Amino acid sequence: MQNYRILSKKGEGTFSRVMVGVSVQTHVRYAIKCMKKKFESLEDINKLAEIQALRRLSRHPHIIRLHDVLYEGRRLAVVLELMDMNLYEAIKDRRTFVPEQQIISWMYQLFQALAYMHGNNLFHRDVKPENLLLLGHTLKLGDLGSCSSIGTVGPPFTEYISTRWYRAPECLLTSGFYGSKMDIWAAACVLYEVATLKPLFPGKNELDQIHKIHSILGTPSDHILSQFRSLPGEHLGHISFQPTKGSGFKHHLNHCSTQLVTLLTSTLIYDPVNRPTAHQCLQSPIFSKLEQIQSKSPNVKAVSDLDKHPLLSQSTTCVSPPVSESPRYSQPDVPPLPNIPTITGIDMPKLIRVDKLKARQPVFGKSARDIGLANQRRRSNMVDRNGKITNRRPNLSKFRNFTQIYRIDLQADKKEPLTHR
Repeated sequence: MQNYRILSKKGEGTFSRVMVGVSVQTHVRYAIKCMKKKFESLEDINKLAEIQALRRLSRHPHIIRLHDVLYEGRRLAVVLELMDMNLYEAIKDRRTFVPEQQIISWMYQLFQALAYMHGNNLFHRDVKPENLLLLGHTLKLGDLGSCSSIGTVGPPFTEYISTRWYRAPECLLTSGFYGSKMDIWAAACVLYEVATLKPLFPGKNELDQIHKIHSILGTPSDHILSQFRSLPGEHLGHISFQPTKGSGFKHHLNHCSTQLVTLLTSTLIYDPVNRPTAHQCLQSPIFSKLEQIQSKSPNVKAVSDLDKHPLLSQSTTCVSPPVSESPRYSQPDVPPLPNIPTITGIDMPKLIRVDKLKARQPVFGKSARDIGLANQRRRSNMVDRNGKITNRRPNLSKFRNFTQIYRIDLQADKKEPLTHR
């Protein structure tokens, strides 16, 4: 942990806080995700879903890249590449619509990340604008702490996993019987929010979320509801809903092209079996121009130092990843040394000897011994954490660059108001 120095606080969530740190050796800035939970051993860390997913997926150009894992004093910190902002921050203060070409580029990168993740038998389970990070025009999928395996662990999964506004109907109407298609539903909600600058289904609770979906898409058919009701467990699928037609959402997308509306319509389907996969979404005609541009780009093999890390040395079998981006180097946050003027005609050793002679001059009324004892008493009389004077010297070994090992609370940072997210 002494290899990094904390610069500022970037954000805080339920399970972690994110700091901006800089490497002492390379002066490269990183996002350091400090976990609030304590871990007893390295085995517990290697079992984390986020560590396993980052180890397998972080070389993809549209998935957040893992640089280092820090573990000390039962505390865990994950060093990730530093991004500029998330997608929600990029659109929340806009007064005009985002250009459609920019929307297409973002969604193409998102579906590429989801296709690569689903191809490695993992799905994210918490796709939302806050977890889509931007670095210039590059979009990367972040916060893999909620991801789960598709093959080894089957349904039922955890019920309350994704953010409510982007939760698929099978997550709302069943007791954890969902799969990777829930990421496609969430990506469609993100597409609508980026295109209209408003959320599609802003439900206040679970039941209101279902009513919001029914008011726009209409009530699902009896066949789909019977499939949900046949699954075990107590869930909202047993509730009888009043049949509604649904107002639709096309009238809010008059400024968008027909291809974008078609892509959104094909992904917002109640039945997850008929919902397209991420690979099928990439075959949409709206992404044809982007595929031609990507096919012309040269394929350069990425070099990563993850295999040399002691905590990340386990071998994994996965699909060969595409090209990864090189880390972004920034200038060090430490100010440069001032320019010291050259003084000619002065012998520097003599100057130092004069300073020492001046320090030894006696003070009128007090001897040098009395002054030394007074300074010694002043240094020894320190105040402990309870406000009492003590002669015990503080233990300076714990005051490292990770001061108090991420119990750092930067009071100067203004906390953002809490939102639904």
